[in-house]
Formats: sequence, structure tokens, C-alpha cells
Amino acid sequence: MLNAAQILSHAAAAAPDRTALRFGDLAMSVETLDDLAKNTALLLEKEGVGPGHRVALVLPNVPHFPISYYGALRTGATVVPLSPLMSAAELEYIFKDCTPTALVVWSGIHEAAAQAARACGVRLVYSAGSPGAPETGLPDLLESAAAEARDHEAASTDASDLAVIIYTSGTTGSPKGAALTHDNLVWNARLFGDAVGLMAGDVALAALPFFHSFGQTSIMNAGINYGVELVLQPRFDAAGALDLIERHKITLFMGVPSMHAAVLAEQQSRPREVSSLRWLASGGSGLAAGLREALDLEFQVPMYEGYGLSETSPITHVCGPGHHKPGKVGPPMWGVEHRVVSADGTLLGVGEVGELHVRGHCIMAEYFGRPDATKAVIDANGWFATGDLVTIDEDGFVEVVDRLKDIIIRNGHNVYPSDIETVLSEHPAVHLSAVIGVPDDRVGEEVAAVLMLKPGAYATPDEITAFLKERVAADKYPRIVQIVDELPLGPTGKVLKRAIKLPATSVTG
Repeated sequence: MLNAAQILSHAAAAAPDRTALRFGDLAMSVETLDDLAKNTALLLEKEGVGPGHRVALVLPNVPHFPISYYGALRTGATVVPLSPLMSAAELEYIFKDCTPTALVVWSGIHEAAAQAARACGVRLVYSAGSPGAPETGLPDLLESAAAEARDHEAASTDASDLAVIIYTSGTTGSPKGAALTHDNLVWNARLFGDAVGLMAGDVALAALPFFHSFGQTSIMNAGINYGVELVLQPRFDAAGALDLIERHKITLFMGVPSMHAAVLAEQQSRPREVSSLRWLASGGSGLAAGLREALDLEFQVPMYEGYGLSETSPITHVCGPGHHKPGKVGPPMWGVEHRVVSADGTLLGVGEVGELHVRGHCIMAEYFGRPDATKAVIDANGWFATGDLVTIDEDGFVEVVDRLKDIIIRNGHNVYPSDIETVLSEHPAVHLSAVIGVPDDRVGEEVAAVLMLKPGAYATPDEITAFLKERVAADKYPRIVQIVDELPLGPTGKVLKRAIKLPATSVTG
């Protein structure tokens, strides 16, 4: 038997009084968290939930998430964690795709979830909310779980049984559910914790959303497994994050590059006491060299970069303490193989650019209910095609060049947006940037740079263009530069390039 809920139950048996998480003024021990998860399992079983069923969670980073997550896993059901920022239409699409038996919702988004649930025949079983939250007419999860008094024996699940379905962002079409097994989740959490040296006594800021695989594996599952105290931030904002770091003496901060950029700008604007930090970690997308250098200078702690996707549980590569190279990720974690392949399937050598393929214990079982989509990315030998262009050096470290589908082809030449974004990160006024391709009758695709400036900074599009011309080849520098107040960010804080709309006033250089 292997059940990912054992991550929590084993932690409770080892150190029951240890603080598992903090949320506002609430401090919850591992034993209390485990008891509430057991009681939640009993509640869900009364609703008919069990092996072969799915339980959808539409929750931010609040105590109710791990309680219902581990509780649902204990029943043998599969958890479907979803963003509380989703619209009713988005939720309805996913409910129809995975047909959950039950739903636990955050009271603040109850109406959108209720609308989607009604359209699909999904039962809203429990709500979760803070005191004074909007009335939902549903029983409160914590109150109901606290009222249960019996012990619960976890369902006997196999390592290969589905534990979690993570829906991809849908950048290349409708969202697909990456179906992860108990084996995927347990191995990934333990190996990530080993790789970065998590240890009892660490305190981690839990700002990465638990509904996404990065926050779920690297912070929640790995943190609980290794005795890390989790300080929950339901929705990331840089000022609040730094206040929490100062107040709770946080030692570990993991985030995507846009989160690190926001924290850096806030710290430079209003410094906090952050000497408790032991290291920073970045993933989700490439960390531009200029941003990394600024973070190193400001915080003076190691920065570790990891790589992975929802389909890989998610971590495949990570730099551990004393073993890292700036701008690169890797080597692969134990039990993970990698290779670089050309467009025609030829294996490539050291330093050659091609698509990264990986295989090992982290690879998803399938895209839920989509055998054709699964076969398109996982071959008969278990190799998963990531869709990322990379190089691998002689030590096995990976440098991500760009997303295969993000390449801009201008006049027949490949332009890698990440290369230009790295150069933009070195401009003293640039806070965050995104480089995209714009259809053009003359050159096929024109290169466009859309960027935000740092607070109080000033630069014109012409100045940015001149800066780029000095550093980027003439056939690749952006002819379109647009300065905006905000870039569209997804629920995990990554820039949503597909959502960028260039107005007619864009400046062409």
C-alpha cells in the first residue's frame, strides 16, 4: 500500500506537537492537522466518496486545503485542486471533464462554483471560509470535521493509483488533466526535500498556490514530510510576503520569477529584517540573469533553480546546496533520466539545442481520459516530451532556451524570447518583461517586447530599443516596444503571454 496521505500521518506520528502551519493568528500542530484530515475523510465517506471517485477543491492557501486534500486521499479518492480565481465557465469545463463526486469550495467564490456545479450535477458538500465570510448555506468543513470523534483507517491504495489531477493552463488548447499517482507525489516530495536540504526547524512561506503542482509538492507535501513549518499566504503580494518573513523568521522562500521580482522591488522600497532567510528558490519559468544578480546582491543567500511541469509531478531537475550553476537547472533528480532530441527524433549531444525529454518515477500516468493526447507526449519507452528547448552541459546541467511553441521565426531566423528577456532584465529601469511574436506580412513574425518599469523608474520605448540594439543581433531585436502598467499574470504568478494584447499605439523602432 502507498497513499500520499501517509506524508501527513507519518509526520504526525513522528512529531505530533510540531507546528505544521500558521494562518494569521492560528497555529496548527501536525497532530491536529492529521486528526482533522481523518475526520474529513469520514465526512466525505458519508457522502459516498471512495476509491474511483474524485473530489474537487476550489480553495486558496488556507488550512482547509491540506485538511480536505489529505482527507480525500485517505478515502482512496483522487483530488482535483482548482484555482479559486476560475470563472464559472472554466470550472464547468473541468467538472464535465473529470466528473467529481463532491466539491469543497471557498466561501468567497461560492457563487461561481455553485453555478458550475449546478450545470454539471456536482454536489457542493462543504464550504470553507473565515469568520464573517459570505453565507453559502453549506456546512462548514472545519466545524463539521472537528465534530467527528472516531479514528479513520486510510484506504488501501496502490502506488500506481491516481492521487491528484492537475489541470494544465491550456496555453495550447483546452486544459488537460495531468493524472498523477501516489507514487509520483511521494517520490517527488521526498526527493525534492533531499535535493534542497529541507529540515525540521525550517519555516517556509507558502505563497505558491497549493492548487498548482509546484506549491503542492515543493512546499506542502515536502514541507510536511520534512518537518518544515508552513506560513500560509492565501494570495501573494510582495509587501505581505516580506511582513510574514520578518514576523515569523522565515528561512525559505520559493516562487516564480515574477514573485521574486516583486519581493525585490518591495524590499528595495521599504526594507524589512530578512536575515532569517537561508535560501531562495525559483521555478515555473526561467530566472533572468539580471534579476538573479539583483536578488543575490539584495538578499545575499543562495538561489536555487528548479525545473519541472505539471505532468512531471512537477520537479525533474533541481540544484542542491553547494551544487548549482547560475542560469541552469539540474542535474536531474535521482531516478530521472533526460535527453535532448532534434525535431526529427535524432539524439543530440552536449551543448546542442533540442527538445528535452525526461522519464522516471515523476512522469504522470496519463492525461485524464485522453489516450490520444497521452500518446502524443509519452512514447512506448516512457519518455515524456516536455515541449521545452534546452541544452545539457557536460555535467548534466540543463539550460532552458525557451518553450518550443514560443519561438519567434522572423525572416526565417529563430528568435528565442528568453534571450531578449534576459537582456531586458539587465536594464536598470525594467521590472518585468515578456517578448512575444506578432504576425507580420513582411517578415512572418515581428518581435515585440512588453514590459513594466520598476517603481519610480523612467524610460521611453526609444531608450529601451536603443539599449537592445547595442546588445541583440540586428535581425532579432524587438521592433515593437510597449511599456505597460501591469503584465497579465496567471494564478501561479507566471506571465500569461497569450493574454497580452498590443494596442495600436505600440512604438516601432
